[in-house]
Amino acid sequence: MRLDNNTNNIFLKKTKGLASQLKMAPEMRKSDIKDYKNTENIIQSAVLILLYKKKGELYLLLTKRSGKLLKHKGQISFPSGKKDISDINLRQTAIREAEEEIGLSENINIIGELTPLLIPVTNFCVHQFVAYIQQLPQLKINTNEVDYILEIAISDLQNSDNIKYKNFGTSTSGRYVKAPYFNIDGNEIWGATAMMISELLDALKDGKS
Repeated sequence: MRLDNNTNNIFLKKTKGLASQLKMAPEMRKSDIKDYKNTENIIQSAVLILLYKKKGELYLLLTKRSGKLLKHKGQISFPSGKKDISDINLRQTAIREAEEEIGLSENINIIGELTPLLIPVTNFCVHQFVAYIQQLPQLKINTNEVDYILEIAISDLQNSDNIKYKNFGTSTSGRYVKAPYFNIDGNEIWGATAMMISELLDALKDGKS
């Protein structure tokens, strides 16, 4: 990570894309992506990866998805959603979803994009937009979509002691899902969110990855 002392902006370095993501992928994900053929039905979506300073450290905002949702309820994720017909582009999708889910209404400084992540089981292609703000503003969560907000220190995600591995049960295709995950204060961050964080950490690394 490089920090411009004049503007306090963060600069992302180039990553190895999918290879960076796959370091935190469920075992079956690599073959699923390789064998994916349903390219005509891909659903374009976007996430906002929000970075900010707190107590002199760099933090990342995540959300605990509401138990009221039909899909992926209770999982930890970024503010996200599929592109609406009214969205000019996917960047706008990411910002709109953050406003709808957590009430993030101030101007957002997008500092870069990471590699779009294909999720074969849902046909979603997730475009990742990284934003940075000086400090987290007052937020208002949409309780229909979000149970609560998690503030995670980047240093905790970089600590290899917080990376665990377990069986998450059975997928929609009937297969056991064995996967690495980040265990931060009892919060288990895995699947697509962990894969995106994995690439983010590579983008924030100093020097060569």
